[in-house]
Amino acid sequence: MHTHKYLSLVTFAALLACSNSGSKDAATEKPAVDSAATVTKNEDGSFVALSDYSKTLPLNKIKLPAGFRIDVFAEVENARSLAISPSGTLYVGNRDAVLPEANAGLGAIDLKRTKKLDARTARIYLSRADVTLMEAFAQYFQGIVPVGYQPNAVGKGPLQYVGTGPFKVESFTPGRESVHVRNENYWRPGQPYFDEVRIINFPDDAAKVNALLSGQIDAMTDVPFAQVPVVRRRSNLKVYTAQTGAWTPLCMRVDVEPFRDVRVRRAMRLLINRPQAVRQGLSGFGRVANDIYSPFDPAYAGDEFPQRRYDPEQARSLLRSAGREGLSVELVTSPADTGMVEGATIFAQNAKAGGVKVTVRNVDGGTIYGDQYLKWPFSADYWGTRNYLQQVAAGVLKTAPFNETHWDAYPGYKRFESLYRQALAAVDDRKRAQIIKEMQRMEYQDGGLIIWGFKNLTDAYSSKVGGFKVDRGTLNLNKYGNGFRTIYFV
Repeated sequence: MHTHKYLSLVTFAALLACSNSGSKDAATEKPAVDSAATVTKNEDGSFVALSDYSKTLPLNKIKLPAGFRIDVFAEVENARSLAISPSGTLYVGNRDAVLPEANAGLGAIDLKRTKKLDARTARIYLSRADVTLMEAFAQYFQGIVPVGYQPNAVGKGPLQYVGTGPFKVESFTPGRESVHVRNENYWRPGQPYFDEVRIINFPDDAAKVNALLSGQIDAMTDVPFAQVPVVRRRSNLKVYTAQTGAWTPLCMRVDVEPFRDVRVRRAMRLLINRPQAVRQGLSGFGRVANDIYSPFDPAYAGDEFPQRRYDPEQARSLLRSAGREGLSVELVTSPADTGMVEGATIFAQNAKAGGVKVTVRNVDGGTIYGDQYLKWPFSADYWGTRNYLQQVAAGVLKTAPFNETHWDAYPGYKRFESLYRQALAAVDDRKRAQIIKEMQRMEYQDGGLIIWGFKNLTDAYSSKVGGFKVDRGTLNLNKYGNGFRTIYFV
């Protein structure tokens, strides 16, 4: 029996809001359109581009009061639509969802054909092949909730806190703490062991570390690398380290100069000393990468391709052939995640030997992920662990919400997207792996990502807490003790 029942954990969370805003003078600028669109000039001098789709709208069938008329005011690319079901559920969709999986991991589900079989069973139909569906269901952020659940109304209404996990939310104070109490109806016998879990947010790393050292908290996530030796010197504390596939890439937009030229991109990938970046930038808590993400994917080929090494002379030669010798670029980074500033700084130092001047611009998280996010020509970012096809949907496809390198401008993109669709439809593991490796080869040879390393998790906890097991993944502290259900006081 475990008689001590209260756990205090600290995390440091940052909410990043990302948006894209157009020019304030957009109403008077002539829009860029394709050959299937017609440009019309309005009476106020503004322009509107209407595609053939708009011209087929049956506006004449809409009955209007006398004296009123209706016209198409604007064409919104891939416009979203809303529909309310008879039971009150609001569904959101896109008119031209060519690749809906880029916007939602469950985008292949055909809701119109999905049927309820009984109180606990539903038959799901798909609108297209998607072998990643089960992975999408398994993501930690997916959940099953009843009709009427409001994710934006935390703490309000009869369905304020919904879940089938080991704990229930007792209180939530944004920016400060949340208190969770044992779910007496939890379906796993004997779990969880704690009666209460308290998660506290601290404003900075120093406050977190001091709280751990003083015994105010029992565990913390993301110990700063420089503070790991301090924690290790305490006999009553333990450091939790685990490999992950987390990466902090340097992102080159392939649709703008100077990175439109593949020779420039290849040269830049040769201008970082990867072992040095891991040793100094991550204090050794990581491993060297080879410009390919998703190292835990069974089809990962990053270790099969020749390992890129620091070669400033070869980089100089490539830049010379591209007419870019003596290149000067700005690299935008932020302390939003460990390794972003360190990797950018080391890259700038290394690049000098290749004749490249890199000006590092260090901004706050609100700036790098503000209006210019996805527009920076050269910038740092961070990602957690995903399998390859899911990562492609999230950050590489034309419709990806975080298409940082604008890979769709790459001349071979259509082939890449075709392979992606083939991989989604490939049920045979070996066939799918072959397709994925071909996609990875394209990114390895011509991509816009400089992936120099994968970093480890470095967390810490009191020696009086037991049950943590080292695993591979993105979530800290053994997936927070598997939702705090498998850890206990000893």
